[in-house]
Amino acid sequence: MCAGYYDAVADEGENALRLDGVGNLTTVEYVQVYKNANRGFRINGGDVGLKWVLSTNSQDVGFRLDDDIDDWQGTGQFWIINKDITADGAAIESRDGSNPILSNLTVTGIGLNSMGEAPDGVGIRIRNDGNGRIYNTVVTGVDKAVHTENAGSIASDDSFHRNSASFDNTANSGTGFNSSAREFNPTSGDYVANNNNSLTPFTIVHSYVDTSTTNSIAAGPLDAYFTDVNFVGAVDAANDWTDGWTVNLDGTLNTLFSNSFDISDFKVYPNPVVDILKIDSNAQISNVALYDATGKRVFENSSFDSGKNEINMSKFQKGLYFLQLFSNGSIAKTLKVIKR
Repeated sequence: MCAGYYDAVADEGENALRLDGVGNLTTVEYVQVYKNANRGFRINGGDVGLKWVLSTNSQDVGFRLDDDIDDWQGTGQFWIINKDITADGAAIESRDGSNPILSNLTVTGIGLNSMGEAPDGVGIRIRNDGNGRIYNTVVTGVDKAVHTENAGSIASDDSFHRNSASFDNTANSGTGFNSSAREFNPTSGDYVANNNNSLTPFTIVHSYVDTSTTNSIAAGPLDAYFTDVNFVGAVDAANDWTDGWTVNLDGTLNTLFSNSFDISDFKVYPNPVVDILKIDSNAQISNVALYDATGKRVFENSSFDSGKNEINMSKFQKGLYFLQLFSNGSIAKTLKVIKR
């Protein structure tokens, strides 16, 4: 079993975590690759499964599935690939005979994670005789959400992108589907209806948190390896499996949703707020921090008065924020705040 995160600066051609011919009796869970100089994960051959894994800001491909030894025939669920940098490679690239089945992926690019930046990069790329059977996946903030160079695998139904969401991308009027993936694009005349994909946006906060049930399918019946959830995306807000052990895009520890205070201990108002956000607390609070929807810290006060205090949000952009209250150096409560 692998656990934790890898923070690597690799030479050209290296991978942060490489699995060669690994079988399905090996457990790979709760692994993060952070800011690797080349690829995040590389899986060659075998049929190992990976669950609850993240590739964050890898400069090249997040997950490369290919054939240095043999084609990978494994499974994957609850994958996150997120970037706030210009993308050199695809989030996921399947090639050389690999034939995985994947469900509940969240791919977010610079267009979502860096305010004011245009979508960039490729979400899912199938090439060089590769395959990929993909369900319950959201791709947003990239140029091409789905790009395939293996028309034969689509025709044989060895490759598909189903019950998934694509929005706020660049290609094909924002749908993100490259012309090579027109069978999966609901706006295309060649769309195959049983792919059941959605172009309906839903809110994703903190780079990858939240899901949608629009056009989703139950994962359990798809493969015995899968946890039986029925939503699109990798992280349900009610069960954030990344909390407390992963690092954010800026390298800080992700403790955004940890809570120990009772709601009766404090009052935050008005919410939504236009200018001054007031915080009244009966509990001992050491400091406060405010994060935008991408998880970037935009305000911090380390000399907080536990009686009454306030934050001037008049110059902040409109949108969703997260207010964290700290007690004795630990996260005590996280609240959503809307700035109007």
